[in-house]
Amino acid sequence: MLKETLDILVEPITKNSLFLSESNISNNQIIEGVLKDKSGKEYKIHDGLADFIPKKEYLTKDSPLLETWCKLQESGKKLYDTFPHLNLSVKGRKDVKIFKEFSLFHGKVLDVGCGPFIPAYLEDNKEVEFAIGIDPLVTSYNYNKTEHVDLLKAIGEFMPFADKSFDIVSFATSFDHVIDPITVLSETKRILNNDGQAIFWIEGMKYSPQEQQAVQRDHTSRKINLEPKLKRIIRKTIKITKKQICLNKYLGLDEQAKIIDSMEIPEGAIDKFHLRHVNYNEFDEICKMVGFRLIEKKELPEFRSTFVRYNIS
Repeated sequence: MLKETLDILVEPITKNSLFLSESNISNNQIIEGVLKDKSGKEYKIHDGLADFIPKKEYLTKDSPLLETWCKLQESGKKLYDTFPHLNLSVKGRKDVKIFKEFSLFHGKVLDVGCGPFIPAYLEDNKEVEFAIGIDPLVTSYNYNKTEHVDLLKAIGEFMPFADKSFDIVSFATSFDHVIDPITVLSETKRILNNDGQAIFWIEGMKYSPQEQQAVQRDHTSRKINLEPKLKRIIRKTIKITKKQICLNKYLGLDEQAKIIDSMEIPEGAIDKFHLRHVNYNEFDEICKMVGFRLIEKKELPEFRSTFVRYNIS
């Protein structure tokens, strides 16, 4: 954990101040330590990673929903570990690049549900002073010394940050995974500056019949045009190239599908990885209810996604 992260940390449940003890600090990074509040609650930092996920009794009053969420997290981790290029925001993905361009990250940034490592859209942002990614699946600390980006193990319902700590809070395809949408949005509003922005990448955008046909034609065309190129690459060279990365991604879909087919949908979940799916209209109503105002919307039919930007109304 980076030392500057300490300036905005609070106990995730009570929001009390935290104090660092038993620490080992090297090159501006806290390698080991214990964070305590005045009531005695402790959160440990081990091998550079701070764990701010509260005990289960604090996470939700609906224990069956919590168990469902835990099972979904385990399913997601299997795909993240085996097929990161298909499921995480890695460099080279066109939709990730578009999201980064849309977000205009600047100042102090928090990304909620970043995945197990630093996502590509948080890297190489010249206007960003400091960024933090939080996710329950962060298992190791992989701080990039060329970037001011920190990683914490935490969840959106209990954000361990002081009021008005960030200029931007982003959610890239992660909002469908939260346990309590209202609480997460309320926490987002709490930690944003008065002129801050909340940015969301929402998947599962509804199509008109004409849009759906157009996307399907484009997908089929890409597949037909891609296959001969990939076969030529296999014959000519074993050197890793951009085209071979495409090959691995394309073939990986089949292998991933076998794993997904073997999974079961946990009771209470809408599918094998999500508690719910929120379309844009439903999501916008929730945001308005919490106190956000829409300032920009970008639809991407090709990726069945919508990017939206809100500020505090």
